[in-house]
Amino acid sequence: GMDPSSTPQWVDALKVQQQCGLMVTLQDEGDVEDGCSYASCSLSREPMVTWFPAGAPQDRFCVAAVWGSKEEQAVQLVWIVADVPGPYPDDDPIDEPCSYGLAGNHAAVGRGRPLIAYSAPKAAGTLAVLLFRQQQSAPILPRSTAVPLDDFCVLEFAREHHLGDLLASRVASFGPVQAPVADTELRPLAHSSGGELKTDPDSPKTLTAALRRTAIEFPERGLTIFDKGGKTCRLSYSELWRRSVLLSRGLSASLRDGVSSAVLQVPRLEDHFPAFWGCLLRSVRPVAIAIPANYGDGAQAVCRKMRNAWQLLDTPPVISSSSHADKVALLRTSADMESMEILTVEDLEALGSAGTSDSPDAHADATEPGDVAFYQLSSGSTGVPKCIQITHGGVVAHIHGEAQFCGISSDDVHVSFLPLDHVVPILTVHCCDVYHGCEEVQADVAWVVSEPLRWLRLLSEHRATRTWAPNFAFKLIADALRRGGPRVRAELEEAAVDLSRCRWWMNAGEQVTIPVCEEFLEQTSRFGVRRCAMQPAFGMAEACTCMTYNNDFRTRAATRLGRSAFVSLGPPVPGVEIRIADDEDQTVREETIGRFQIRGAVVTPGYVRNDEANRASFAGDGWFNTGDLGFIKDGRLFLTGREKEMIIIRGANFYCYEVEDVVNALPSVVPTFTAAVAAQDPHAGTEGLAVFCVPREAAVGGAVSPELVKVISEVRSILVRHIGLTPSHIVPLRKEEFPKTTSGKIQRSQLAKALQAGEFSALLEAIASAQS
Repeated sequence: GMDPSSTPQWVDALKVQQQCGLMVTLQDEGDVEDGCSYASCSLSREPMVTWFPAGAPQDRFCVAAVWGSKEEQAVQLVWIVADVPGPYPDDDPIDEPCSYGLAGNHAAVGRGRPLIAYSAPKAAGTLAVLLFRQQQSAPILPRSTAVPLDDFCVLEFAREHHLGDLLASRVASFGPVQAPVADTELRPLAHSSGGELKTDPDSPKTLTAALRRTAIEFPERGLTIFDKGGKTCRLSYSELWRRSVLLSRGLSASLRDGVSSAVLQVPRLEDHFPAFWGCLLRSVRPVAIAIPANYGDGAQAVCRKMRNAWQLLDTPPVISSSSHADKVALLRTSADMESMEILTVEDLEALGSAGTSDSPDAHADATEPGDVAFYQLSSGSTGVPKCIQITHGGVVAHIHGEAQFCGISSDDVHVSFLPLDHVVPILTVHCCDVYHGCEEVQADVAWVVSEPLRWLRLLSEHRATRTWAPNFAFKLIADALRRGGPRVRAELEEAAVDLSRCRWWMNAGEQVTIPVCEEFLEQTSRFGVRRCAMQPAFGMAEACTCMTYNNDFRTRAATRLGRSAFVSLGPPVPGVEIRIADDEDQTVREETIGRFQIRGAVVTPGYVRNDEANRASFAGDGWFNTGDLGFIKDGRLFLTGREKEMIIIRGANFYCYEVEDVVNALPSVVPTFTAAVAAQDPHAGTEGLAVFCVPREAAVGGAVSPELVKVISEVRSILVRHIGLTPSHIVPLRKEEFPKTTSGKIQRSQLAKALQAGEFSALLEAIASAQS
């Protein structure tokens, strides 16, 4: 923290959030005298740090708002403080055995003791406002005012203390406050091990053996599936095994010699899973690719991806369903796939039931842990894709490591709604559930995303204990609950929505951001969601998905380097090592940002026919370079972004997701549909910032409307105010034009290439003309 009595620099509320770790919610409250704007600050229930300014009550949690004037040598700093009481644990007392507020914890930290977590702290009934004035040579003297919490109004306070003149000059911007940095050489090396992986010697060593065992031990358990219309069907594990065996036999009778892979284009979830397992039982490596919106448009990104993957894998057959095969056949002409062979689930099952003596059990027994089970295409690939090899042994190591670390068992109930071409739904969810014999709920992504609160209803109705989604889905829930207000909350309460059984809400697949986690937890706490259930994690297909989990989520445990706060993604699971390395692949010290690398049985043996990618990814001695930047602190992983997802402007580093979070806060844009990329700034002669967004109401296309100009102006203003950057380009898009992967990951590189190629030039010229 900072002490205003000794620190000459001042920061506004946003910088307090970024630099000091204090959670601050900024909200424009309207106009103050002659059109002067200001921001109010609301308290977080759990701050990341405890700190109080000189002269303040020592058991108060402080949030700052700054109003400054460039013309005057005076700055007004308002501290809004509220007591957040909480006892220090009896088993680790400090000097005085009594209850302490946050100051008690602050004192404990000063004695070298850790912060403690509060289950549900609440602000006291009053708050105090401390007003500081800084002049060139005058000392800082606090004066305090106490008012009832419900009666406090920032507007009236500003008028009472004559802040209007200061407000007219906007919030002052000051340089970042640099915290003291300990001697780097005293820090331990940035290397963390999950320890020994313990496995039962009698447990299945391959996925196919696991499916067979589960079908015998848990025949009635299985999958509850919701299609795009919300209709439900049931697929028990015994039925999944039966259908997979038939499909395996059908493949044996249908495949030409030498075929070792197949492309899955099966729209119905209840058919996709038997097709997937049928391939595994035949030692055919399936690769799932998203269903294109239009197979007749070969230039569409998904169609190009399918053609390139099909060619990379030596033109394997495409498995679909009889009702979908005609659509898939359009690729023969639209995507230059003339020789493509299409097999249907129905035909394969019919062939398999024709009385063949072929035994899938023999294939299951012959499969080795080192054999490749299936392929996974790298997320967002549209050119020649990276085709990742996923082995049986790697998946089994992941399953055991996760179970050992997170306490997973056959009693769990798992809910997922992300599409099956993403690695987490098929591996971390489905393969894991099959291995343990868990109940599983799989829902169509479009059905859930069109009405996000269906996710909560599914969890409650099925008494789920586990679920997962990327960060954007948690924001969808928070936004839906906030916009719905009392009416929606009453509907959920009337439906007896109870989320208290859900032990883990895994947040993975994209950057985990503190504001989204905070708002989600705030909005869902009334339905039983516990703070400790939020589970930020890191994973990638190249490491059989998640290999670090934060099972002790606290926003105040987030760590900041420079101006940014980062969420802990936890330590590695048993059987996995992680480290941070420099450009020479040498391990650096903790709290140093570098290249994030992993090692363990979960790591892929490599990419199919991609020597260049393999050379770049494998650093020697078993270490795999993830392509992510991050640091390790106390053995825990903190990611700062992708190596290629950092924008450097005039020597300052900005992470794309930080810029996007600022724009996403605007009510005039669609949340999670914002992308920040690097762009050449023709005026500054350096790298600039381009921002893509989807307006919520203003139309995009045709003439540039005044409403669209207003949205663009709002985007520019909020970025200037909050991060001090003026975008070189602001490009509004229609929602269907905004490129995302099926898991919701933003494809920034695709937008950057399109901008560089001049694809948005006409639109930008029209916007410039409308603004002039």
